[in-house]
Amino acid sequence: MEWLPVTRLVVHLPGQHNVIFNENEYLAAVAKRAAHQKTTLIAYFAYNAQNVDGRNVVYADFPIDHVWKIREKAWSVRQRGEKVVGRMYFIHPAAGERFFLRLLLTVVSGTTSFKHLRTVDDIEHPTFQAACKALRLLQDDAEWDTCMRETCIDQDAKRLRNLFVILLLFCSPLNPEVLWERYRDDMSHDMWHQRITNGGIVDDAYNDTLLLLEAKLVLTNKGLHDFPKMLLALPPVQMLCVNPQLVAKLDYDRDVLHGYINQNLPWLNICQEIVVTTVFNAIAQGEGAVFFLDGPSGSGKTFVYKVLLALVQRDGHVAIGVASSSIVTFLLEGGRTAHSVFKILIALGRDSMCLIPMKAILLNYSGKQS
Repeated sequence: MEWLPVTRLVVHLPGQHNVIFNENEYLAAVAKRAAHQKTTLIAYFAYNAQNVDGRNVVYADFPIDHVWKIREKAWSVRQRGEKVVGRMYFIHPAAGERFFLRLLLTVVSGTTSFKHLRTVDDIEHPTFQAACKALRLLQDDAEWDTCMRETCIDQDAKRLRNLFVILLLFCSPLNPEVLWERYRDDMSHDMWHQRITNGGIVDDAYNDTLLLLEAKLVLTNKGLHDFPKMLLALPPVQMLCVNPQLVAKLDYDRDVLHGYINQNLPWLNICQEIVVTTVFNAIAQGEGAVFFLDGPSGSGKTFVYKVLLALVQRDGHVAIGVASSSIVTFLLEGGRTAHSVFKILIALGRDSMCLIPMKAILLNYSGKQS
């Protein structure tokens, strides 16, 4: 398989590019350097202002025939025939003007400045959004279609669903049902896997995705019924409890777990076997208990954790491997850091609290989506 090199292209508003500086530098020196700093976008404008060979090329395609020289902070014509693709950084629709700037860069070629980019038919528009409207990019959901299409390239189904919900809530697409029909396969990719594993069909996966969308909208006191043209989930979401995190934690191959357990249980030493038996019996009997496993490095603590997780998950229960270090989470099946699970702040103070909203706790308690 051949992997093409990728040139990352920044997208920023005028004077809002990232600047790296030393904390001991004087502010005036940082500001002076930032004013003359060139990014891939600013250099793209400068190149087009002085040359004509890129006038018919949009920003994203510019790296195909041009090379970004990091030291010189400038573009030059590509001499060798190697294949390179350009990728603009993804920008959320809620970013406002920056999103519309990126949208213009996907369709307008040969721009020489931010002012030139806002100019349509010799009329300079005050905002990038106004320029998009003048180009009729905002009259048929074209910008939202472009956003969804580009998100499909490097984002998973969960993030695509989150984006679709935000489009529904804040961007008022004219035909949301068209976007749903066009991108439902991408938004349902993980649901397909779960349904096929459990002997379901594709339509069930689509319905599961609609239920997840409905559940996210419920948190904002909205629903799919608030968008008249959108397909509704069946059965009604009020009659079905869907929790995507719970679904993910139950999505394990039982046969694989059985094989892992049968293969590794005999390798437990006497002390490890006592630990596994004690903890698993407490779980099986529904006893509330806390256990502390101590031992030097290399004594097999992680091995014990993995066997316990497999035993619980094999029986269809939820078990979450939580660690303080992200490196350790890679050793545990479905492992996560304590900071992400319990919403622990990185910088802690006397009054710090875990950022778990009360509404989510109440919804979980009532058996509804959180």
